[in-house]
Amino acid sequence: MYVMRVIISLAFLVSSVALVEAQTKKWDTKALNDLIDSANIIVDGQCSGTLIHATKRLVLTNYHCIQRKISVKERTVVGPDGTIKKVKKQKIDPVDVSQNKYQGHTKVGSRLYRAKIVGHKKVRDLALLRIEDKTFPNKMAMKLLSGDRKVRRGDMVTAIGNPMMLDASISTGVVASTTRTFKFRWADNEDLPMIQFTAGISGGSSGGSLILSDTGEMIGVPAAAARGTVVGLAIPIDVVLEALREWCFASVYDRNADDAKCREKKKTKVIVVNAADGKQKKIEVKGRSTETIIQPMPFAR
Repeated sequence: MYVMRVIISLAFLVSSVALVEAQTKKWDTKALNDLIDSANIIVDGQCSGTLIHATKRLVLTNYHCIQRKISVKERTVVGPDGTIKKVKKQKIDPVDVSQNKYQGHTKVGSRLYRAKIVGHKKVRDLALLRIEDKTFPNKMAMKLLSGDRKVRRGDMVTAIGNPMMLDASISTGVVASTTRTFKFRWADNEDLPMIQFTAGISGGSSGGSLILSDTGEMIGVPAAAARGTVVGLAIPIDVVLEALREWCFASVYDRNADDAKCREKKKTKVIVVNAADGKQKKIEVKGRSTETIIQPMPFAR
């Protein structure tokens, strides 16, 4: 019986060691470096971004990193009834994204790509870009944390980004709090949930990724920090997932999501019209990609 117990104990020990080795092979420093080389992106020459879907060439970043690419133009049109209307239309310019290549301490090349803004939400300080070049070669994308695992205070984390334009840099720390809420002027001073962490970040880190050090799963988007401290703030992954679903890119993390069906529903938009009698009318229009608000003015005869 004693011999049998020893054999069982040894078998359990061997299987446990094998499991630890298998987990280590899945995620180690080599895997981390391979992922950074593929998924870390320089956005608009000044910020960070993260490749979250290789096939679709999708890059997640902060809204404040690309906000200067979004503008609203207003024009005046005269309606059939003689009413002068102010029509506002959003103009979105493409964004340049890039990656550098090094041999030792020497930069030996840089790849520049044009990306289209396919989703943006100022009050959540998030934006989604799609690299237009279909020959974009990178095959490894950051895995987003989803499912049952929750981010907890004390979790070891790694921040990845381009602080002070020192591209593809990392720093490590812990989750300090998961319950913070802040208001930022660049996010219209709306309440924005935040993860507080101690991994050092600085200007240029915005739009990068905050990952769990033990699995490499992305848990947030670094967006702000208190200068001269170890207080870093990242937009939590649940806010990111909500934005992706709103933008009809939920398939990035949900295999069962139907992005095409989502986009078809969004093609029908409601236009709010303030009529000459001062009453508002809602008109459903198909084939519109953005909402238009029309503000009329009395026609001068």
